[in-house]
Amino acid sequence: MRSLILTLTLLSFSDSLFAQTVNTSTSLSGVIAAHGGAAAAAVGTIQILAHHTVRGATESVKISANVTDGEFRVDYGQPVTRSEVVPGVKSGVAPYELSNGNRRNKQGFVGLFAQLDMLSVLGIQPFTGVEAQVANVGSATLNGRPVTRLQVVSGRKQTYYSRVLPDQAEIQIDAATGLVVGISRVLSAEQNLDHTFQRTYVFSDFRTVNGLVFPFQIERHADGALQDTLIVDTVQLNPVFTTDLFRN
Repeated sequence: MRSLILTLTLLSFSDSLFAQTVNTSTSLSGVIAAHGGAAAAAVGTIQILAHHTVRGATESVKISANVTDGEFRVDYGQPVTRSEVVPGVKSGVAPYELSNGNRRNKQGFVGLFAQLDMLSVLGIQPFTGVEAQVANVGSATLNGRPVTRLQVVSGRKQTYYSRVLPDQAEIQIDAATGLVVGISRVLSAEQNLDHTFQRTYVFSDFRTVNGLVFPFQIERHADGALQDTLIVDTVQLNPVFTTDLFRN
């Protein structure tokens, strides 16, 4: 299994980190412009048809997301055999998994705030709000390419077991193109809030879809180890979803 060549370490967030915080709208506006500017900002929903290889066999993957409300769903197989659903933080409904008609609820802290991370520039919208903070913490290399590291905090928080969990991540920006080529954050494992790991998405093969510059290859890593590679086939911007898509 190939390991991610990512020469950086996620920093712990503290007041000192943001002592010289730059204005969020200014620091991320160039990133959004690189991805299409107004075209990127206009995306409220997205549906992605993709595929990956599992145990030597190709499996179809459909990703549906309401970027505005943080709702997210992934359907695996055709016909669908398994689905992962995140109804969104505002809904008050915990994430869950559907497998052959059976529903399994997950702890609310599982993947907290991270459901849109795999969408590259569309996943950074929460970090452009008025309460958000962003700090440039230097440079690194990601798979051999120079990147700029931005530590970001959106201002959103959730409390589980008397512990306040903030929405914080690191965005890696390609130094040459200005595109989002990586998003990393520390997440808690499903079994234990104290058992954490680093989730990183790495983006490549960028193409333009109705003005939006979007990656057509998405890698998912855990603690540096490659877990999955999605190859995107088609992208539909602003589709209309049924009201129960993220509830059933």
